[in-house]
Amino acid sequence: MATCPKYMQVNTTRSLVMSHTKVVMVPSLCFHTTQTHNLRKAPKTSWKIFGIQWAYLPWPSYFIKAIIRRRMKPEVLGPDEAHRKSIFHRLSLLYVLLAWTGAGVGIWVMSRPKTQDEVDEEKRIKALPYQDEIDKGGAMWWINALKTPDDMQDMKKLQIIKFSGFSYKGTEDVTVKAKEIGQERNRRDREMVEESDDYFLRKRMDIKLEKDGGPTNQQLREQYKAEGKDYELELDFSNLKYKKRTNYNADGTVGSYSTKEDFKMGKIVPEDKELDLEMEMAL
Repeated sequence: MATCPKYMQVNTTRSLVMSHTKVVMVPSLCFHTTQTHNLRKAPKTSWKIFGIQWAYLPWPSYFIKAIIRRRMKPEVLGPDEAHRKSIFHRLSLLYVLLAWTGAGVGIWVMSRPKTQDEVDEEKRIKALPYQDEIDKGGAMWWINALKTPDDMQDMKKLQIIKFSGFSYKGTEDVTVKAKEIGQERNRRDREMVEESDDYFLRKRMDIKLEKDGGPTNQQLREQYKAEGKDYELELDFSNLKYKKRTNYNADGTVGSYSTKEDFKMGKIVPEDKELDLEMEMAL
């Protein structure tokens, strides 16, 4: 600490003057000493999940408000509070108009009559076994939606519990029904695979088959190349997604689908648990 001038050298140390009721702090009058300031306490830290405020997850509107507060200033919406309130009411009317318009469009899309193309597409697709039960949206619909054809054929025992309101109506064994649906779906997949080597890629990306007016395999390859994507990786990922194992060529490209003949040659058969077990026992 620097030395104070003589005319300002008045008790450069802090002294305590004791009284009967309180302790008095006598501050130094030297300009070279720093007074103690009562600074504001730092705000308490809130809980965060991966660096995101936890309140943003259940209430995304908080996140939108935070972005608006950061990006915009009150002066942008008007010079005074009355003008800002008028703009706020106008925006609320615009929000109501857009919200109800969106709700109306959604109701129209769900209730609109089917086009002729959609009717023809439904006629082209043959109904699965027990299609009437699947269309009801009950247990059979969920089984068909969540299980692969191979899973449905491998089921040992499958029962559904029936209720009517709060009344228990018993159980029903639908193992045979699930197996028949799985067999039909597998048969259709085999027919499609015989027609196209990239059937599951087209199925995943919702691309029409070549016979239905879709692009050829060469056109599809050129399209993926133009988009900067690897066709072979996309094809392999699609096959794995639908649990279809394939052979691979010497250059690393995706080859034909695995069959039982491949198993006899020492290769893995797709989704065949009994043959997989035999292979493990042979090894």
